Amino acid sequence: MKVIIFAAIAALLVSTAAAGIVAQCRSEFRNANCRACAESATQGDSTSGPRPCGWCPPEAAGGAGVCHQLQSGTTPPCADVKRGNNIDTCPAPSGGGGGSTTCDPAQSSSCSTPRECSAGELPIRGDPPACCPTCSPRCQSGITEPASPICSPNRPPMVNMTSCTLSCKRPPICDRSTALDSVPECSATLAPGIDVTTGCPRCRIPSNRDCSTATCAPSVCSTGTLPQPDASNFCCLTCRPRPPCNPATCASSFAELRVCGSGETPAFDETTCCPTCRIEDPSTDRPGTDGTCTADNIRKCMQRRPVCEPGQRPVFDPSKACCGSCRRPQVLCDLTSVAECATTVRDCASGEEPVLLSTSCCPSCRPAEPTCTTTCTDSEICIRPRDVNGEAQPFVCRAFDLRRFIVNSRNSTRADVLRRFKANNVRQIIFELVERYCDKAENNDVCEKYRTMVIRSTRCTRTSADGVAPVTLECKIPRAASTSTRSNDSPSAMVSSAVTSSDEYEVQAEGGSSTSAATRDSLSLAVASILIALSMLAACVEAL
Repeated sequence: MKVIIFAAIAALLVSTAAAGIVAQCRSEFRNANCRACAESATQGDSTSGPRPCGWCPPEAAGGAGVCHQLQSGTTPPCADVKRGNNIDTCPAPSGGGGGSTTCDPAQSSSCSTPRECSAGELPIRGDPPACCPTCSPRCQSGITEPASPICSPNRPPMVNMTSCTLSCKRPPICDRSTALDSVPECSATLAPGIDVTTGCPRCRIPSNRDCSTATCAPSVCSTGTLPQPDASNFCCLTCRPRPPCNPATCASSFAELRVCGSGETPAFDETTCCPTCRIEDPSTDRPGTDGTCTADNIRKCMQRRPVCEPGQRPVFDPSKACCGSCRRPQVLCDLTSVAECATTVRDCASGEEPVLLSTSCCPSCRPAEPTCTTTCTDSEICIRPRDVNGEAQPFVCRAFDLRRFIVNSRNSTRADVLRRFKANNVRQIIFELVERYCDKAENNDVCEKYRTMVIRSTRCTRTSADGVAPVTLECKIPRAASTSTRSNDSPSAMVSSAVTSSDEYEVQAEGGSSTSAATRDSLSLAVASILIALSMLAACVEAL
């Protein structure tokens, strides 16, 4: 009888402890006032170590989608969460976390007619279930595009949200399905640019052009100007992009943007960091009821999206579209061309960020590897974490998971390429597969957290002999600072999922996931508490 009582109490304690493990907010669950609740927003206390400021209540409590800020249990209390240029305090869940967490279209009729948004203002969706917007998007009848002049590659259209007009006519969205490699190489007589009749690059800068020793010192682009390859030196750009706006500003309002009209192409508005409208795909090409998309859905979605401009990042709405609001220029590049860039581009200057253009498969420069002021241990690597707004923070040493990747070719041509590739070239194949994995809206949740850290901080060593294929890499993938209740929610798990398929290369990922230090610490604390309680209960049972 004592054993049965002891086992029952132990099970009760374990289940109670498990219920206390709170899942962090997934991006699709964040409401308008809590978009910035992110795993990197942490505040320490004296007992359990770092804890995230923005958490969701347990799903068992019926309030899984409501973000709230921890008001107790931390020393000091969590600071306000920053979103864009505003300071927002996430609201506590009403009624003990049992409030509605989704928008109910049937209740939208209870919303009063919203005022028109002022110029530069974005509509923000209100709280569930009615989700009444704060204002109505401007230019409901569309934005007028003039017949002329035609926008030049370095002069994007200026958006006037007061008159609802553009300053120039844009080329159509490039719908080429063939790779960029089929485009002629740029030369002294064929300058980089866009074909105004197709919207596609009229030439390409080859990935094997050696720019590793190039010296570039472009000035910051003036207002209304975009960087382009320097016609006299394709290794450099005509100017450096201005600091990009914060994409989180648009993410919280993207669903409330007006739907683009028939034949209308969204223009990127730098003042709001948002497109002027959102493209709505046919119902047959939208995500299924389970939130997943077929490869054909994703392909068609990307064909309808314009190429991201320098400084623009795609915004995702996984419930309505299979891809982002714009597509990376490298979507039309084959993996080999992207991998060539790892050893041909120059190093970025201090404070310089790489720029992606549709005329090249390569970024304008390669970011320097993180360098910590303190020496990391053998079980750590140096990384540069990002805060809730994506802004770089000081370098820190972070534990890593070791993964082995075996990269083989699918044809003899690619086998010759692999034999001459260096470790960084093969690593770039893995990175580009991660980028393509993150081009899919259904993966946005995990990519939002880990993509930048993986791309910027993963270190790989070639363990197979030079000049032979397949190639084996051992990669140190940094672990997340905070823990997740989902076993597949980690940087290394994301990479392993991303490299499962490729038309050019066969990539196998080996190595099991390891429990992060934060997980071990939290589990140790939980286990210790349970064991202490069990010991006390055991003593009580013995006394019976």
